[in-house]
Amino acid sequence: MNNKNLPSILCDSISSEAGSAVADILEAGLDSMFEDSLLKDVPLLSTAASFYKIGHSIKERHYIKKLAEFIQALNNGLTEDAQIKKFRDKILQDQKKSEKELEYILILVDRYISNGKSTIIAKLYLSYLESKLNWDEFSMYSEMTNQLFMNDLEILRKEGNQIILEASSDAALRLTSMGLLYEIHEDPDFKVNDNGHLCYTKKAKKNEKIFSRTIFGTKYIEIIDSTNNFVK
Repeated sequence: MNNKNLPSILCDSISSEAGSAVADILEAGLDSMFEDSLLKDVPLLSTAASFYKIGHSIKERHYIKKLAEFIQALNNGLTEDAQIKKFRDKILQDQKKSEKELEYILILVDRYISNGKSTIIAKLYLSYLESKLNWDEFSMYSEMTNQLFMNDLEILRKEGNQIILEASSDAALRLTSMGLLYEIHEDPDFKVNDNGHLCYTKKAKKNEKIFSRTIFGTKYIEIIDSTNNFVK
């Protein structure tokens, strides 16, 4: 195990050299991505591979791939020297606190199955370090990401009210259960018909539901769809 602590190891993994190495690792595939020559330039990956003796199962190798995706997303969000310095300063100013937070993140990365979720947590983490999220919000979004179906995000990306057939509303209902969408229950709308009688009308039909994004959902999708969270 590397003598450095986890925050220092992560900071050493954020650089143009590490970013290039991570790209090579992700392109290499599960069977060849764990060669020493590939891992040595990414301290977090080489440390994890050494400590956990990675290579004995597909699950272990897949974990390194997810870590590589996490590091790649951090490097993509920190494109300038000033951003990298600010990131490192933030991580290292309270290393005991950062150690606990990073341990939590590494456990989450291990739990994620779908491709792309490691990238999401990296963007959430950058937003947390930038104080766009507090730790409770970061934790809620991170745990919620584990429950997400990645295809459901296409619904979350749509702005305004969405009228969805009830038979096809499973994705919207999942997002609603996580607080990302809410179902709109229309107030009764009455009008006088041609015969002078008061009748009830509504925009959605009986077999349709209306959904809209919550503030919580809007904040989440804006963060995960951003290309750069960290400012100079």
